[in-house]
Amino acid sequence: MTQIASPSRRSFMVGSGSVAIGVSFGLTGTELAQAQSAGGAGYAPNAWVNIATDGMVTLMSPAAEMGQGTMTAMPMLLAEELDLDWKMVRVVQAPSNAKIFGNPRFGGGMTTGASRTVQGYYEPIRLAGLQARQVVLQAGASAMGVPAAECRTELGQVIHSSGKRMSYGQIAAVAKAPDTLPAVDKSQLRPASQFKIIGTDIDRVDVAAKTNGTARFGIDQRMPGLRYAAILRAPVQGETPASVDDAAARAIPGVQQVVRLPYGVAVVADSWHTARKARDVLKVEWSANARARQHDSDKVLAEYVARARKLDDAGVDFIKDGDAAKAIAGAARTFAATYTSEMVSHICMEPMNCTAVVQGEQIELWAPAQS
Repeated sequence: MTQIASPSRRSFMVGSGSVAIGVSFGLTGTELAQAQSAGGAGYAPNAWVNIATDGMVTLMSPAAEMGQGTMTAMPMLLAEELDLDWKMVRVVQAPSNAKIFGNPRFGGGMTTGASRTVQGYYEPIRLAGLQARQVVLQAGASAMGVPAAECRTELGQVIHSSGKRMSYGQIAAVAKAPDTLPAVDKSQLRPASQFKIIGTDIDRVDVAAKTNGTARFGIDQRMPGLRYAAILRAPVQGETPASVDDAAARAIPGVQQVVRLPYGVAVVADSWHTARKARDVLKVEWSANARARQHDSDKVLAEYVARARKLDDAGVDFIKDGDAAKAIAGAARTFAATYTSEMVSHICMEPMNCTAVVQGEQIELWAPAQS
């Protein structure tokens, strides 16, 4: 357990079984950063949510942001059921800890893809947010000396029927973890007709930093004594360097080393630009025995079309819903057409990169990845 800001009093766990969310009250910026970096076994006090005494609420986003909006969508789920004022929400990327942040739709793995982020977290996170709101409501009612049944929440405040109110920030200054968490179930979740955050047009939280240049990507990682590598890869996948003439590359000031790899040749230098410059003057002869050299896109596409038109071939059911053959046979008329698309490379738009620090038997890595 991370001993920060009296976690036994200030922090508690809520959850729906498949997802457990840690909530903390009143952590300072320094304490919050320490808690966020606390990995391994045990419980980091702010695992998902921290309500500061100034009312600012920090929410963790558990999925990788790749331009699809998860950095905004995930916190929106929590904010909806916690009844937060979105203007008082700050979003940070969750650390790598699948035990806490794993996606139920990926078997608990911390993976982003296949449109499973919202699907996997939608209900568990909302239920946990609902449970956390009930805790805040009870804490606020207790602080005001009124029955919780006479209180409601709205935009980061607990409001009594008399009009008396406390902000979540004020509650965070006096609240403590409950002995018993309130029971919640799906029937208590806010219906879509009452959504205040989900489904609304909210500015994505990652856009500002990506626009003004302050966003940090994997390739932006900097460490003392960092060296850079640029890789010349085989022109055909699966082939290897047969001979390498690296004299011109090694003659460039700043080049540290030239390394032969199973799939290419790497130049290590004191800067990326030097490494790239040296890589471009390498003279490499490649093997020419890859199976890909026998691949003919036009021929393969024709084979695919022929296979698709072979209607007596049962194939393999990827998704089976109803009886398509029966419906088509009974249709008043049918329409047939063939659509094809080019074979293209399924690669990312950013430069593939990774930063590694090797210390004895340990290697620490920074890499932009979906898992």
